[in-house]
Amino acid sequence: MSQHKLSDEELKQKLVADSIQSDAYKFPTEEIELPSKGHFYDPDGPLASGILEIKYPTAKEEDILTSQNLIKNGTVIDKFMQSIIVSKINYND
Repeated sequence: MSQHKLSDEELKQKLVADSIQSDAYKFPTEEIELPSKGHFYDPDGPLASGILEIKYPTAKEEDILTSQNLIKNGTVIDKFMQSIIVSKINYND
């Protein structure tokens, strides 16, 4: 039986594909009730339920919150929220 040795790039692609398929990127999440209860959103949109699912922050989000560049240009909260929101929404909506 002949074994094919994977190149570094092939191995990297296989590991990424395997981890995505095995849901290795699952983090603990929590559902947050929106103060609007979803009343002001498109009835067919994901926020109409009045619930937003977010993941618990990790070291990555801590780095975002302490980034001097993001703080100086005023986008630190936007970047943080984009990073923790799990619900499939258009953040700019």
